[in-house]
Amino acid sequence: MPTAVPANADDEGAQWWRLQENADVRFVAWLVARNAETLSRRPHRLFDTAHCAPAERTLTSGDPMIALGLLGIPASVLGLKPVAVYNLALLTHRLVLFLAMYLLIAAWTSDPMEGHHRSPS
Repeated sequence: MPTAVPANADDEGAQWWRLQENADVRFVAWLVARNAETLSRRPHRLFDTAHCAPAERTLTSGDPMIALGLLGIPASVLGLKPVAVYNLALLTHRLVLFLAMYLLIAAWTSDPMEGHHRSPS
């Protein structure tokens, strides 16, 4: 008897796997929005998440998403829904990454528009 079956072995297995992925993404979106709202209104309650109730201080029992929560604060303050907070936090994260890479290349090359070092004159 096999001990493991690939998730895409049949339609039923693939469907089960998609349900698990969707549940995980929904949870992460909720957690990012929750962290953004908590950091902007009640930062002292950051570690008091409800996903492992009745246990206390359980933020580190799952995906913490504190950094994305920080990036999601503006969307949370505007009262956007959790999915919008999550999406805007991801977009902001990408923009910060691109800016950081641009600044790194500019610092390395002394010319942000060139992709290589200048030869000495």
